Amino acid sequence: MVVYNYFIKLLVKDKEIKSYFTNFVVLKIAMKKIDRETVQKILDTAEIVDVVSDFVHLKRRGAGYIGLCPFHNERTPSFSVSKSKGICKCFSCGKGGSPVNFLMELEQMSYYDALRYLAKKYHIEIKEHEMTDKELQNKLNELKSELFFLRFKNATNQLTNPMVLVETRRDIARIKTVIRQRELAAPKANAND
Repeated sequence: MVVYNYFIKLLVKDKEIKSYFTNFVVLKIAMKKIDRETVQKILDTAEIVDVVSDFVHLKRRGAGYIGLCPFHNERTPSFSVSKSKGICKCFSCGKGGSPVNFLMELEQMSYYDALRYLAKKYHIEIKEHEMTDKELQNKLNELKSELFFLRFKNATNQLTNPMVLVETRRDIARIKTVIRQRELAAPKANAND
């Protein structure tokens, strides 16, 4: 409870995040979690070449594919895609990874948004369950650590994408809203008994 109150006081100071406390749609998203089996099915089904070719024109070269990097401007292809390894990588800027990482980096998506994108692309039904209080607390602690790290990087001018900081704050606000809604609903349930 002390941690919750601390974060609510911390987040309410930020005008941008204040509006998220009242957004019920965001509240519902934060309460849901994709089942592990569904996540694994999405990861197993996603083909790196299919995903990358939606954004980059790829040419076959040997066992892999090559194209212009979508993360920076270049004239000579340095972006390599390996179907057998299931990864992509730019040998100029170093960005790449799995299909999920590629989407997260290129489209500025969260992990769950990237999974939803891939599920829609491959026609996979997403099975979700409501997060427990313990899962919410664990997620809050993860985001708290991430926010501290991002603020440090931002203060030392090492943060390349300031939107990551804003998204982390939004995620914390979403979880705080869920927790607050559950705390408000708990006394009503006890009063009815």
